[in-house]
Amino acid sequence: MSKKNSKKNKIRVDFRRNLQNPARKSAAHWTRQLKHGEESQEHIEDAATQETLMGKGQVSKKKTVDIRRAGMLLDLEQLSAESASQPSCWQNGTVLAVHGRYVKVDDGEKIRNCVLRQVLKSLVLDQHNPVAVGDQVHFTPIEPDEGVIEQIGPRHGMLYRRYQHKEHLMVTNIDQVLIVASVAMPELRIHFVDRYIIACLAGDLEPIIVFNKIDLPNDEPLDEYERVYTSLGYTVIRTSSITNQGIDPLRDVLKNRKSTLAGVSGVGKSSLINAIQPGLTLMTRPVNKTTGRGVHTTTMVQLLKLDSGGYIVDTPGIRQFAMFKMNRADLDYYFVDFRPFLSKCRYPDCVHLQEPDCAVKAAVEEGAIVPWRYDSYVKLYNDQEEFLESWEK
Repeated sequence: MSKKNSKKNKIRVDFRRNLQNPARKSAAHWTRQLKHGEESQEHIEDAATQETLMGKGQVSKKKTVDIRRAGMLLDLEQLSAESASQPSCWQNGTVLAVHGRYVKVDDGEKIRNCVLRQVLKSLVLDQHNPVAVGDQVHFTPIEPDEGVIEQIGPRHGMLYRRYQHKEHLMVTNIDQVLIVASVAMPELRIHFVDRYIIACLAGDLEPIIVFNKIDLPNDEPLDEYERVYTSLGYTVIRTSSITNQGIDPLRDVLKNRKSTLAGVSGVGKSSLINAIQPGLTLMTRPVNKTTGRGVHTTTMVQLLKLDSGGYIVDTPGIRQFAMFKMNRADLDYYFVDFRPFLSKCRYPDCVHLQEPDCAVKAAVEEGAIVPWRYDSYVKLYNDQEEFLESWEK
């Protein structure tokens, strides 16, 4: 597209006034108070100061908006700064997707383009976005198909990731997580599967392990992995979107439940969703043949309604899910196979690394705990960044 045509789709609109922060006291204000004896010199010197770089003239009071993306939501954005309507006017809906400041909400009859009431944004400062996919919300409808979100309902079943040292709630109000790992292209890294399992347990979510792309040649000990995970109480399904192997069992576990697919880029999450419900035609891309790693295809979290009943969430490929709600000292408890041995360690605060008379390490040597599960624990425990609180970063 030429620059000339690109400029036609852009307009200049006014910035919204910031009504939440009081105006900064100017130099004239302090001078006036000093002349009238209202403030002491010491008080003025102790006042908080800051340098501010400001534009000059009308240009600095405008912002450029691409109308192809914003459409008629510009007027809606201005409405979000007004006072909330009466609850009797509200309707209920489910958040399907979040596009920056705009939110797709399903009210049961149609999909609405909504924005958040400005006050909601000021109430949540420690998260990337106050609203998440899967949220149950109350909104004021604005016909024909828009609305302003007034309230976010109670949450359960939450999955987080880190985003610029903040707690980013990716999806909420879900029942289970399908942890998708490919047996080849990209290669299977079993400690990533364990990392996802711990994140699920920390969020009170049921993990279901999916070994995908089993049509590809591989040397992975899948039988051992399945035996161990099944003995720990986790459901394991082997799938292929090419041969449709395992697709029917996958549909069965998804029926009438809210589920999300999680895994690194390239493991075939979107391809599996296309196989589960043909017609969705989610975009897919092949794995990079040079690096053997997946290419980011899904760029946003979205909630999809299944014809067989229930919802499924497609998430971008994420290496790590954050465990903000878990203390490092509790990590061993989330490894279910460690639990029978935790009380047998010599020291009550044993972390099962270098301590003498550690029952967990003894269980690994005796074969009661498989070595690759212990390796996953050590890698996760030593990940300093994983357990830092937001204020420590």
